[in-house]
Amino acid sequence: MSKNMLVGIWFITHTHNGDREYQGQILDALENGFYLVQLYSWMTGDASILKIFSMHKLGSASLFKNSDDFINYLGALD
Repeated sequence: MSKNMLVGIWFITHTHNGDREYQGQILDALENGFYLVQLYSWMTGDASILKIFSMHKLGSASLFKNSDDFINYLGALD
């Protein structure tokens, strides 16, 4: 998968012990394996902050091709 193919993908990252950590969407592929991401609040679902993640951080994330798949996954967890 190329860097640009990740743009638009929704994700959930996990801590080392498997707990959910961040949820968001990849907005842009930057240089050297970094990505600009929009994070969303776990409490409200509202957009919170922009952050830069490395490919390493996203490498173990759960990835979703669209927001519907992302929301359905979250609903199945509750």
